Amino acid sequence: MELGAPWTFDPPTATDLSGATITVISTTTNSGTCGNGYIATRIWLATDGCGNTNTADQIVTVLDRTAPTIACSTNKIVELGTPWTFDPPTSTDLSSNAISIVSTVTNAGTCGNGYVAIRTWRATDACSNSNQCSQTVTVLDRTAPTITCSTNKIVEAGTAWEFDPPTATDLSSNGIVIVSTITTPAGCNATASRTWRATDACGNSSTCRQMVTILDRTAPAIVCATNKTVELGTVWAFDPPTATDVSDFTVSIVSTITNASAACGSGFVAVQTWRATDDCGNTSDCSQVVTVLDRTAPTIICPTNKVVELGSVWSFDPPTVTDLSSNGISIVSTVTNAGTCGNGFVAIRTWRATDVCGNSNQCSQTVTVLDRTAPTITCSPNKTVEAGVAWTFDPPIVSDLSSFTITIASTTTNLLCGGSFNTTRAWIATDACGNSNTCQQTVTVHDGTAPTVSVVSPTNGQVFIAPATISIVAAAFDAGGVASVQFYANSNLLTTVSNAPYFFVWSNVPLGTNRLVAVATDFCGLSTTSSVVTIFVTTNTLFAAGPIVLNRQNGLFEQYLTVWNLTAETWPNGVRVFVDIDTTNKVWNATGTNSLGVPYLDKVVPIPAGGTVEVLVQYYVPDVRSVPKPNIVAVPLPYVKAAPVAPKILALKSGAQCDVTFETTSGQWYFLQRSEDLKTWTTDPTPIHGTGAACQWPQNNTVPLRFYRVLLVP
Repeated sequence: MELGAPWTFDPPTATDLSGATITVISTTTNSGTCGNGYIATRIWLATDGCGNTNTADQIVTVLDRTAPTIACSTNKIVELGTPWTFDPPTSTDLSSNAISIVSTVTNAGTCGNGYVAIRTWRATDACSNSNQCSQTVTVLDRTAPTITCSTNKIVEAGTAWEFDPPTATDLSSNGIVIVSTITTPAGCNATASRTWRATDACGNSSTCRQMVTILDRTAPAIVCATNKTVELGTVWAFDPPTATDVSDFTVSIVSTITNASAACGSGFVAVQTWRATDDCGNTSDCSQVVTVLDRTAPTIICPTNKVVELGSVWSFDPPTVTDLSSNGISIVSTVTNAGTCGNGFVAIRTWRATDVCGNSNQCSQTVTVLDRTAPTITCSPNKTVEAGVAWTFDPPIVSDLSSFTITIASTTTNLLCGGSFNTTRAWIATDACGNSNTCQQTVTVHDGTAPTVSVVSPTNGQVFIAPATISIVAAAFDAGGVASVQFYANSNLLTTVSNAPYFFVWSNVPLGTNRLVAVATDFCGLSTTSSVVTIFVTTNTLFAAGPIVLNRQNGLFEQYLTVWNLTAETWPNGVRVFVDIDTTNKVWNATGTNSLGVPYLDKVVPIPAGGTVEVLVQYYVPDVRSVPKPNIVAVPLPYVKAAPVAPKILALKSGAQCDVTFETTSGQWYFLQRSEDLKTWTTDPTPIHGTGAACQWPQNNTVPLRFYRVLLVP
């Protein structure tokens, strides 16, 4: 039953030949396996009319399999820049429960620096039932940028002026655009207003306005005819003036005075004064002096705008000015704005030229500084490393006037011989303006090391008794693999082995001295010749014959022979010494004779490899005055060489290296093979020499192969 659900025991049924009554004997409740679950057991007794009884029970297990109820707060939206936290959830359960945070994920928002954060909680009760919920907090940028216009200002009608650009700040990026420019009709008091709007990346915007009042406080411009120089005695007249004003005006003659006066330049005596009066009551007078008047502003010409490279030395080009009078040039402003990418920028300089009469003019030059230069990326020089030596590509060096990133464009590898190959890695450096440059480094992994090779069996100086069959075993290794091992005897090629194991069974080995070498060649054509192993094959054994001396106690001539076992194997049955002597004499202690009647003595005792045994020969000579002159040959007693123990793997141990333990026969050679699929076997090139005990072969490999077997060299 589910914990918390209503339930009751189910009444039993009873049948009997007589009537039966059912009574409840007991009801027990035990704790459940977890939480508030429990196990209730009720036992009923059925009794018939004769007092016979029987019992039955029902066990009800009440489990808590209902996950806790966890309720997260509703998702909410908060304003970017304001402090906030996730609201903890509430949880209820029939058993105790605990609330843990499963994850908190933050994703980019739809605009600006806003984002969406999601936290997931899990409520788990004592029975491991769990439920989870999440709350999403959307952080929005709904705050309009702060835009501040310059204070309103008053300018003079007729003078050059411009609106002052506003400043704006915002939690996200923003841009400022002009919304409208409104101008009232000209008159005594005209106004102009400009409205700007700052809009951030989320579409929030705010506006501000600057009001410019244009007042006509300037008297009409009345211009008399240019002063002129006339020749004394010539007839001349004043030229009527001209007048201008932003409003309507009238011109009247104020006076005509003949005196020396100059408003600008050199004036002379004859002066006629005119007055111009506009509708705003502003008045202005002018006079014409018979002289040259300068009323023209200077001509100022700035050089054309230009584009220069970021990082190069540059300056604004000075303007040129011409004027009828002397003039001065001044810098009005220099404004620098951010460029479109990287550290580029746009600089604007404005100049004003003013002459001695106050006339002025201005011009500007714009210099755009662009980053069009790709980063400088320098790769390390190509290099050659030896195969088997750890190496890495050398990271390139990059510099740029702007920020940059370095990425790997490609890595290509070409296989050469053996373990040799060359690999080329290309890098690309890209700056913030998209300019890029590449370089590459090639590493040649060269297998310049010749293989190592040695003849491990037979050993140098070993002696064999003819007819001899010898197993020549070589150990060869190369980091790029061994292509072949050639076996030579006395400079004559015996065989070529292309794959491990490297051995050759040489039958009918010639008598005498034989010089053995092995030549290992790798896949790059490099080869190494092993040290020479010299072996000897003889038809009999070596022995030392002592003097033949008469033993007067028994009347026999006696001679002691010392026989050497110069082979690499034990003679388990001892040695047989053939003593060929003339027929008048005889070998007194002979063991027997061969088919030709040659007597022999058997010394039946095991003679170890390199060991000796002493044999006593007794001669019966009828004429003791004649010392016998025997011919002696010693050979091992015939024996059957025991078959080597079949190698059997006893144990495998895996870990940092894999150890394979297997049985061995003393003096026998083995190779170990490994496979992943029981189809393709790889032979370890290093032969293993048996000692008669278990041998352990370590595979230096952190990931051991699955199957192993031991190969016995014949």
